[in-house]
Amino acid sequence: MKQKLTFIFIAGIFILSSCTNKKASWIVTTDENRWVQQADISLAKATDKESYVEIQVDLPQQTIDGFGGCFNELGWDALQSVDEVTRTRILNDLFDPSADGLKFNFCRTPMGANDYARNWYSYDEVDGDFEMKHFSIERDQEAVIPYIKAALAINPAIKIWASPWSPPTWMKTNKHYANKSAECNDLQKDKEVPLYTDQFIQEPQYLQAFALYFSKYLDAYKAEGIDVSMVVYQNEAFTFNQWPNSSWHPKSIAHFNGKYLGPQLAKTHPEVELYIGTFNTADTLIYETVLNDPDCQKYIKGVCLQWEGRDAISFVKNKYPELKLMQSESECGNGKFSWKDAEHTFDLMKRYINDGANSYMNWNMALKDDGVSGWCWKQNALIRIMSDTKEVIYTPEYYVYKHLTSFVPKGSVRLPVQAVNGEEYDNLLAFQTPENTIIIVLANYRTAAKTVTLKIAEQYLTVELPANSFNTIKI
Repeated sequence: MKQKLTFIFIAGIFILSSCTNKKASWIVTTDENRWVQQADISLAKATDKESYVEIQVDLPQQTIDGFGGCFNELGWDALQSVDEVTRTRILNDLFDPSADGLKFNFCRTPMGANDYARNWYSYDEVDGDFEMKHFSIERDQEAVIPYIKAALAINPAIKIWASPWSPPTWMKTNKHYANKSAECNDLQKDKEVPLYTDQFIQEPQYLQAFALYFSKYLDAYKAEGIDVSMVVYQNEAFTFNQWPNSSWHPKSIAHFNGKYLGPQLAKTHPEVELYIGTFNTADTLIYETVLNDPDCQKYIKGVCLQWEGRDAISFVKNKYPELKLMQSESECGNGKFSWKDAEHTFDLMKRYINDGANSYMNWNMALKDDGVSGWCWKQNALIRIMSDTKEVIYTPEYYVYKHLTSFVPKGSVRLPVQAVNGEEYDNLLAFQTPENTIIIVLANYRTAAKTVTLKIAEQYLTVELPANSFNTIKI
């Protein structure tokens, strides 16, 4: 495989170096004008610019596994609020690999309720059902499964992964889906569970039952024609909030995954990968506590990081290079759907991908109105649907994703960049696709145009980025 990759890059460099009058296509999005095709740009053999940014085509980095979002109940409800023709168009814009859209191919689904479910539920709320005799995914058949099947009908190759936000409440010390008391849940103050404290009951029969819960889930989804290819034991074990969640101690995380969930999957679903996460912490000691555990090491194939995990991904990449890395939930905003939110999302993409992420997950793909959840948090989405007028709004963040995901398929590799002679510009990501196409995604956050010169192999490209713009250049 290494020899094949080397050949591809040598071939790509040769093609770029040997061609004269090479052209690059260029697409621009501003807040006023979205997705505007510009005139092709010519590459040159030389430049009069003293400083430039070099795309290091001879130093390929990690392979990209894909991009996607999460199949939430409120997202499906939003899609059901429009007519079938409109809904089909939206779904194609999200998932169709041959359309001019996002081409999402690697998506997340919740195991039971998350904070964008209609309300709380799990697959087995019968106290003491350690054998999972009452396990049922009937609730998922209302919204989550139809959402997934609608996506798979458009692109059957979409990879699905899953994680719970909370185990069944009877498995928890406070018998509640949340760990924090607040205005939008019914948890009593004296039943709160602090961070880094085991909210899951750490007794063998409970731990084994929860591992069985995962196995039953995979069986049930397979019976629905949905192959879940990867699971994570918990979403954000280090959050203290009013929606579904569960606090875990780091040593207990390693114990459950290494002694229960890993062996259970190896026995009943060896085809399903086990990732660890989703880590919402920058505390590197937590990562070491889990990832250095010898039992855990036997089963873990990758690490999922989100929110505060952005500050730890480079540490994980450097210390555990054998593990794949996923940005498992892009920060969700506050329901303003603004251009500044789009700029923040691009900053996150740069941070995670440049630090080694193989995949990147959006959160809500579609929501109604101001994006409020049942737990009182307004959040953003890529597509906004207005309840009263049925207007469909493709938000600025939709276009940020499109500038990247529409051009960077699975199997592409990240190309590092280097400033030469003091060039300060770093708002870009660069990739080489399996077809030897160079993709460069650039942003200009300034209120004035900015000229950038790029060196790609032995050729140069100079482009004037419009004020407040996102850009994709394809060579």
